[in-house]
Amino acid sequence: MQTSKLSFFLALTIGIWLFFAFHKTVTKDLVWFSCSDQNSWVIYTSLDFNDGEAARYNVHPGIGTNFVYGLGYKIIKYLGLSEIDRSSDFKEIEDPIRLLPKVYSDGAYISIFLVFLCCLIIGTIASILTNGSIIISLFASLFFLFSSGSLFHSVMLRAELPTTLYFLLSITFFIVPFFQRTDKIKLLSSVSIFLAGFTFGLAYFTKYQIIFSLFFFCLYFVYIKFSTKTLYISSKRKSGITLALILVILGILYLGFDITFPLFWNLVFLSIFLSGIISFYTYKTKSLEVSNLSSYSSLIGEYGAGYLMAMLFVFVRGLKGETLHIQRVVDLTSLLNSNGGKHIDTNFSRCKCRYKAYLVSAFTSTEIIFYSSFSCASFNSFNSSFSPFFNPFSTNS
Repeated sequence: MQTSKLSFFLALTIGIWLFFAFHKTVTKDLVWFSCSDQNSWVIYTSLDFNDGEAARYNVHPGIGTNFVYGLGYKIIKYLGLSEIDRSSDFKEIEDPIRLLPKVYSDGAYISIFLVFLCCLIIGTIASILTNGSIIISLFASLFFLFSSGSLFHSVMLRAELPTTLYFLLSITFFIVPFFQRTDKIKLLSSVSIFLAGFTFGLAYFTKYQIIFSLFFFCLYFVYIKFSTKTLYISSKRKSGITLALILVILGILYLGFDITFPLFWNLVFLSIFLSGIISFYTYKTKSLEVSNLSSYSSLIGEYGAGYLMAMLFVFVRGLKGETLHIQRVVDLTSLLNSNGGKHIDTNFSRCKCRYKAYLVSAFTSTEIIFYSSFSCASFNSFNSSFSPFFNPFSTNS
C-alpha cells in the first residue's frame, strides 16, 4: 500500500509542476479582450442556433459549443436575468445595441459557470474512483479550478470548455456502473454506458482532438479491469436492442444523407457493428476467453450506439441536415484525412498538433490529476473492503 501512495503522490507532484510550468502560456498576447472576435462568433451563432438555425461555430468542428452556450442563454432569460436568448429578440427591442454589453457579459458568466460545473464533476469522479476520498476529491476540484486552462477559458467563449464538460460527463456515466452499490442500479448499466457514448460523441464533434484523452482513459480502464477481473455480462435482450439500434442509426446515416464517409468513419461503423454482433451471439458462455471478448464487445456496442446517436443528433439538430456542412464535418473529424479529406494523414500530425495546443494552453494539469485519481482507484481495488464496488456486471439482468 505504501507503493501505491508513493506512486499517487508522485503523480500529484508531476501535476503540480506542470501547473506552474504551463500557467505561463497565458501571456499578455493571449489576454481575454484580444480574442473578442471569437467571443462574438460564439455568441451570435448560439443566438442564431436558439432561433432554429444550424450551428455555425465551426472550429474543430465546434458543433457542441452552440448547444452549451445556446442553452445557457435560454436559462438566463428563463430566470429573468436577460431579455435576449435568440437573435430574433433583437427585432422586438427599440434600441438593441444597448443590450450588447449585457449579452457579452452573460456569455462570460456562462463560461464561469461551466468551469465550476466541471470542477464539481471532476471532484465527483475522483470521489467515485477513490471510494469517497474527500481530500482527493477536493484537491481534484481545486486543481481544475486553478489550472491555467480554467483561468484562461473562464471568461472566454471557445470550444475547449464545452468539450471538457462533455468528456467529463462521458467518463462519469461510464464509471458509475463499475462502482454501483445496489442491484437496482445494475438494471440501468446499459443506459449509463449508452449515455457515456452519447456525451463523448458530443465532445468529439465539439473538438475532435479529445480522441487522445479517450485513448488515455481506455488505457486506465483496461488496467483497472484486469486488476479487478470484472466482466460486463449483458443479457441477450440488451444485446439484441443494442444491435437493432446500431443497425437503424447506421441505415439513417448511410441512406438519409447524401454524403460520402471517409475510410476512417467506415472503419468506426464496422467496429461498432461487429461488436454488437459478437455481443449478441456470445452473451452467455463458460469460456473465460470468450467471456472477455463478450464483455468488451458489449461495452463497445452500447458505447458505440450512444456515439452513433450523438452523431445523428449533431447532423439533424446541430447541422439541420445540410449536406455541404455535414460533409465538411465528417471530413474534418476523420483522423485518417487531412486537407478536407484529399490526403492521408499517416502520422496523425494534424490532430496531434491541435491536441498539444489543447493541453498546453488548457487542461494539462487537469488531466494529470484526473489520471492520478485513476491510479489511486486501481490501487484501492486490491482492498477487500473496496472490491464489492467493482462487481456490478456479474449478473445477467
